[in-house]
Amino acid sequence: MQHIPQVRIEERILEHCSDAILAVDAKGGVSYLNPASQRLLGYTAEDYRSSTFHDLLHRGRCAGDPLSCQLLRLPGTRGSVVDHGEFVFDKSGTCHDVSMSATPLESDGELMGHVVSFRTISHPKQFPDAGLEGEMRLKQLVEADVVGIVFGDRESLHEANDYFLRLIGYSREELGAGLVTWERITAPEYGASCRRLLDVIHDTGVCPTSEKEYIAKDGTRIPVMIGGVRTNPAPDFRLMGFVIDQTERKALEQRLQQAEKLEGIAVLAGGIAHDFNNLLTVISGYANRLLSRFPQGVPPHDQVREISNAAVKAVELTRQLLAFGRRQTGDPAIVHAPDFLREIQDSLTRLAAPGVELLFSFAPDTGCIRVDAAQFDVVLRNLITNACDAMPQGGKVFIETSRMVVATPFAAMCLGAPEGTYVMVAVSDTGLGMGPDVQARIFEPFFTTKAQGKGTGLGLSTVYGIVKQSGGHIRVHSTQGLGTAFRVLFPAVDTTGAMDIAISGDDLVGGTETILLVDDEHGLRKFVRELLEGQGYTTLDAGNGQDAILLAEHYRGKIDLLLTDIVLPEMSGVEIIQRVRAIRPGIPVLRMSGYTDRFGVDMDANTPYIQKPFSEPKLLRRIREVLDAAARPATL
Repeated sequence: MQHIPQVRIEERILEHCSDAILAVDAKGGVSYLNPASQRLLGYTAEDYRSSTFHDLLHRGRCAGDPLSCQLLRLPGTRGSVVDHGEFVFDKSGTCHDVSMSATPLESDGELMGHVVSFRTISHPKQFPDAGLEGEMRLKQLVEADVVGIVFGDRESLHEANDYFLRLIGYSREELGAGLVTWERITAPEYGASCRRLLDVIHDTGVCPTSEKEYIAKDGTRIPVMIGGVRTNPAPDFRLMGFVIDQTERKALEQRLQQAEKLEGIAVLAGGIAHDFNNLLTVISGYANRLLSRFPQGVPPHDQVREISNAAVKAVELTRQLLAFGRRQTGDPAIVHAPDFLREIQDSLTRLAAPGVELLFSFAPDTGCIRVDAAQFDVVLRNLITNACDAMPQGGKVFIETSRMVVATPFAAMCLGAPEGTYVMVAVSDTGLGMGPDVQARIFEPFFTTKAQGKGTGLGLSTVYGIVKQSGGHIRVHSTQGLGTAFRVLFPAVDTTGAMDIAISGDDLVGGTETILLVDDEHGLRKFVRELLEGQGYTTLDAGNGQDAILLAEHYRGKIDLLLTDIVLPEMSGVEIIQRVRAIRPGIPVLRMSGYTDRFGVDMDANTPYIQKPFSEPKLLRRIREVLDAAARPATL
């Protein structure tokens, strides 16, 4: 029998073996590959010379990857591998599940490399790079800056992404040193629930999302939403947690709750003020009527004057409540801001406490605004009073007007006002200033830093309501110890005509027309009827809408004017106006109310209106204006 050389036998075995066999040196280079390796993987010797063993078969899993594979660890080690499950990519990109074995090659005690064999254990995957795709997705998720990801066990945190570390304020070195534990970063009141969540992950492999608070390194509490999954079976328990910062959402929730609270208070305040307006109209009306009967020097005069003065103060308080709730319609007029301030400069100066100096400065091109003059006066007085109160040891208050153009989106964002032209009224002081916590609450109703009995807490909330109702914007800048500046921006009005002029004078004017009066408040209705009849008018009065409709239907004479409240039970003033006009087309209307938006009333701006509480002369003049306007022939 002919002897076959041993080397020839080994070569034939390698050539005909169905397993892929490669010789890999200590640097990862391939010095030999059998034909089966080329059939299975498609790579030639030339391919291996241009790249390493790992980079070809595990494309994309670069050195240093935290998910490093067995192929990457193999070169340079003396370990053997038997039937290790791996996945490799062939030259076309198809991923194969294989069983890998490796045996070290040594010469004179020196590691020369490994003989590596692969055996396919499943059919090729139909989707290229499927294993790599999942791995890369996990890596992208960990590195993404939108959610915190943390790895750990029941006690400690082992690894985390940058998002999570920034959230809790610890460095990666502190994390690696074992200084970060669940107990340390969890707020004490959430300790028991945190342990329960860990138990749930351990027992079921996953836990539902829940909310808690972390404590950052600097002690800051951070609201978070968390969830987690188990990454390996017990007893070697490991988990991966997902953390989302809830700080912004919590802040938005608080602002929404605050807005809802303010709206509720505004509705309550507006309702109370509306009812008071009816009563104050009667009180002040009868008090003024009595004053005319008791001249000065007659004993009852002084007592009645005190009643009248108290009513005036109560009217001012109800105006503040209505302005705070933005439910005071007011009587907007075109006002030249510097001229208005000059007119009331002396009365504003009297607001200053001893040691406080008021300094006025008006830019010549300031311009005009459309605002209720009385409400504008309230804004100025409240801001100046607050400035004076902030300077118990004395100081200066600067009242300035100027024209401002908000020309860029950035400026609009900084000022909190849309782009456009504004008249700015600024009130600044050299007082104590405010910290951020106080600044955040200054426009809240009933919030005050003054001693009990020194303030109602309605001043700045009233200012805010008036400014917003007038279409304006208000900003505050303050630093503790350096003073405070309020800047109010009103939309500038371009006017070339004369200013709106309010009718003045206290002469009572009457007439002989017939007026249908509708109001549900009996005392107010009685007062107005006596007033109208005393001035020569014929008055029909109704306490509700249904009675008003019946009078409009059955009264045989002409009804010259419908004088109706807007806020009425059962049938609103708007519906009364519509139904009366259906019976008596073209009848003039004068509506009255403290406000109109509480019940969604949306009246035509051209419909005449008078605000409660009103004086006798003002009501009579307004009635006369409406009647005279209706009597004038229409012009084309």
